[in-house]
Amino acid sequence: MICDFDVYEGSVNGIRAKSELELSGDVVMKLASTLPEGQNYKIYADNYFTCVPLAVKLLDHGIHYVGTARQVRLPNCNLEEEKSLKKKGRGSFDIRVETNHNICAVKWYDSRAVTLVSSFAGPHPVQNIQRWDKANKTYVEVERPSIVSTYNKYMGGVDLLDSFTAKYKFPMKSRRWYVYIFWHAIILAVINAWLLYKRDCRALKMAKQEILNRRQFHADLASSLILVNTTPMKTPKRGRPSSGNRSPAATVTSRSPLIAQKRPSSGDGSPPNGAPSKKSQPPLDVRKDLVAHFPGKTKRTLQTLQ
Repeated sequence: MICDFDVYEGSVNGIRAKSELELSGDVVMKLASTLPEGQNYKIYADNYFTCVPLAVKLLDHGIHYVGTARQVRLPNCNLEEEKSLKKKGRGSFDIRVETNHNICAVKWYDSRAVTLVSSFAGPHPVQNIQRWDKANKTYVEVERPSIVSTYNKYMGGVDLLDSFTAKYKFPMKSRRWYVYIFWHAIILAVINAWLLYKRDCRALKMAKQEILNRRQFHADLASSLILVNTTPMKTPKRGRPSSGNRSPAATVTSRSPLIAQKRPSSGDGSPPNGAPSKKSQPPLDVRKDLVAHFPGKTKRTLQTLQ
């Protein structure tokens, strides 16, 4: 679940002040500045953000770090070459430790080499996992350092969030770049709301079939926010004229946008085949949430009729 994010605003006059952590490290420090110190928080990130000075600076604030790293960001860290690890076989790894702050760097070879850096995790204990061998067409046991399993366990949330945002993206286009940031913030808020809803449902021990999936949740949320105008529509001056006293509410027969609506056959907006009309109402939770539904009090004035 997203709790905070940082929008890159560029540099001032094309000049950006140099930092030991560079731009990526500064972003991590800015987002981590709201975390209380000494609470054993752990940050997981990919190789765009990882560098040893960042892990050291976070450790000074009592925050631990683990992430994949690029070899160019690990100066004076002579880890074994990928070709050498490949000759040793899948599961082989090499390790280096920075003694001043106990920052550990591990290079592990599976189908290819990957380097990880951490201030709290190391290679031990080594686990045996199952991997598919294409040559022999069978599963084989491969050794995996503990730092890799720790990273895989908690780093998946970032990729999962990207998948959520791409699944039901709003089809909108704009020449203004900040509009996309605004809509992205809305999407993140909706995803967070759905995750909180699922957590509350599990806490209440609701049946799985009663919990709304994300598409249903979006539809109910949209129905809760849409204000239905029940006043008759006026005939527009241009374009196709409207028929009779037709109103937007006359064609709505369900509160959920998931259910396709049929247009009435008659010109006055009445339901076809003499079916009883249904007034559009907001969802039950909105009708009974006790928010903004009370009558307002105004001063009453007396008028004398002559």
